[in-house]
Amino acid sequence: ASFAATLRAQVRRVRAALGQDIPILLIAPPDAATRNPAVAHPLSTDMHGCARGLMIPSGLAAVRREEWSSARALGLAFWNAGLAMGGPCTSLDWGAQGMMIGDLVHLTKSGGAVVGALLAADLEGAAASGPAPAYAPYTGYRGPAR
Repeated sequence: ASFAATLRAQVRRVRAALGQDIPILLIAPPDAATRNPAVAHPLSTDMHGCARGLMIPSGLAAVRREEWSSARALGLAFWNAGLAMGGPCTSLDWGAQGMMIGDLVHLTKSGGAVVGALLAADLEGAAASGPAPAYAPYTGYRGPAR
C-alpha cells in the first residue's frame, strides 16, 4: 500500500478505537541531510542542495506533502518539525551544535529536547489563539537554539 493509504488507514484505526473526535497531530519529519545520491535523488525537483556536498533527501518533501494533504483531508492537526528546526539544511547547523548525530538524520537527546520545546511552544501558542483557520502553514523561522 502507498504511504497515503497506510497513513489514512492508521487514522481510521485510531478513530475506530478512540472515537471520531479524538484529536490527532501529525508531525512531519525533522530536517536531515545525506551525501548518498541514492537517498537524495539529486535529479528530483524535491531535492535541495546544502553546503559541503550534502543534500536533503527528496523523500522528506514527499512525506511532508502527503502528511499535510492527509491532515487537511482528515481534519487533523499538522506540525512540521523540519520547518520548526529552521528549514532545509539546518540539520548541518544542528549537527555542528551536537543536536544531531553524525548521520545528520537522527536527533541527539539535546536536539530532541529542543524540538520538543519548539512543539510545546507552538501548541501553547495555538491553544492561546483559539481555533485554527482552515489553512495555517507554519511560516516561522527559528533556526537552531544557540
